[in-house]
Amino acid sequence: MSRTGHPQLPDVGTTTTVGTTVNRRGTNQYARRSKAKTADPAPELTAASVRLRQMARQLMPTGMSYSERTDQDVAMACYLGLQQTIDNGDQTTVEQALNGGLAQHPVIMMLLAHHERPWVRCSVAQFATLSPVLQQVLLRDGELRVRQHLAANTTAPTKLLQELSGDWDGTVRTGVAGNPVCPLPVLQKLLRDKDPLIASEAAGNPSLPRATRAMWQLAHS
Repeated sequence: MSRTGHPQLPDVGTTTTVGTTVNRRGTNQYARRSKAKTADPAPELTAASVRLRQMARQLMPTGMSYSERTDQDVAMACYLGLQQTIDNGDQTTVEQALNGGLAQHPVIMMLLAHHERPWVRCSVAQFATLSPVLQQVLLRDGELRVRQHLAANTTAPTKLLQELSGDWDGTVRTGVAGNPVCPLPVLQKLLRDKDPLIASEAAGNPSLPRATRAMWQLAHS
């Protein structure tokens, strides 16, 4: 490697005779290079890969398969790199990484959905393409902020919003009531919520028909 960081071409001695180039030392150099490629990975990376696979097997639900090669070659490298970013508290970079393609990897998303830091789970909860399994994991999250982000997810399916509309915490129900993709039956339920702030939020939802909104406003004026 040169000082500029670019690969340095090998110094192969050559002898030219009548248009033919004979390589004197290239064979040994390429043999050494080939041997370096097949060297064992660093012990700490090997141990991390083993731990990651064990965690993934414990967290992945029954019936969901994943490639061992993908787990080792992609998930291990990406998740460990992402963990360094998480340790630095860089939420913006984590979300950029998810939007850049990491969210398509089920093992990585499942690990992040169980992460010890709530803000990491919040980042997962607001993501656009949550699998049904991840939705249920986040729905049962004991951290209020995670469920708040899930309730505000504008790609949340009807079933998930129905379940969140029954959350014990009013701020979660408020998030559902203000979600523009909230289905009409759920909005009608929240219009009758005992908390007037939640009912008012549902009444202001753009998905609510004008006639229904007008009737509610008339009844509460």
